[in-house]
Amino acid sequence: MSNNTSAEISPTLAFRAVVRRIEERGAGLRRLVLGGEDLAHLGLIGLDGEQEGEYLDLRFKLLVPTGGATVDSVADALAWLRPSARPTPEQVDGWYREWLTVPEASRGAMRTYTMRWVREEEGERRAAVDLVLHGVGPDGVPGAGCGPAAAFAAGARVGDEIVLLAPNRALTGPDYGGIDFRPGVATHVLLAADETAAPALCNILSALPRSMRGHALIEVPEAGQVQDVDAPEGIDVQWLVRTPEQTHGDVLAPALEEAALAWIDACPTATSLRRGEEPEDVDVDAGILWETGTEVTGEGYAWIAGEAGMVKGLRRHLVRDLGVDRKRIAFMGYWRTGRAEG
Repeated sequence: MSNNTSAEISPTLAFRAVVRRIEERGAGLRRLVLGGEDLAHLGLIGLDGEQEGEYLDLRFKLLVPTGGATVDSVADALAWLRPSARPTPEQVDGWYREWLTVPEASRGAMRTYTMRWVREEEGERRAAVDLVLHGVGPDGVPGAGCGPAAAFAAGARVGDEIVLLAPNRALTGPDYGGIDFRPGVATHVLLAADETAAPALCNILSALPRSMRGHALIEVPEAGQVQDVDAPEGIDVQWLVRTPEQTHGDVLAPALEEAALAWIDACPTATSLRRGEEPEDVDVDAGILWETGTEVTGEGYAWIAGEAGMVKGLRRHLVRDLGVDRKRIAFMGYWRTGRAEG
């Protein structure tokens, strides 16, 4: 074993966390506020070594006890990444391969979420995560299409424990691999999300330079999920509420089409002038739609995230119909309707 602790050498740590508070954020959405001793090591270094970085669309992993696993067995399955452990370099670099060797009945399920915020509260470091309760009925009982994380969130109580994999605040900064929002020198943005990507988009809006201009569209299933956001004055923020009869993207798609035209007018270099070119097909039922663009050197940048079928349709419209340069867009299918991923 190494003479160094994981907190000293590993950019990603396994944190054992405690549910400190539960907030209902509208029907079908629960916020879990997590605390505990381990979270003292959670966070990002800001630019130029500032104490706290911007979380933007930071992804992290929840490790949920399922299939007979317990919180203890889940924590043991990644024991070498706990802050005080002393792992070998091979364990740090190959943690995922080692985790897969642990029987599922002990390691539980790993699911990806976005950090809503990290801050000090009541004398300890805490983190919040918003979980959409896909497949959970109005009575709070998990049903068809409910994944392990949604089931955990639906039944969570203050004092429950859970394990998460997230960045080590001593070693990770703005280049951390879990952040995909990379606007470069852009001055005008086009941002769109459904309820699963709303936490990321809210974080992004609060972190944008106050001089930024553009459009942010967020589609949610009911008005109770609308949140106050700290966006620059030059960003037109629209919360779009679906009716029960509508599906993901029914409200967002026409709003994005209108906003995209205004965005292109403001930054015409965003288009590649190759309209009509069909982007290669991605089977969102069998694979993952995840394109994060490349270097952005012009004034326009777009970020689109949410249900994969919806994102695929928006991708086709922006690239094929409007001729937007794909190097300037991040398209991310966070989840897929009918697939129990939460």
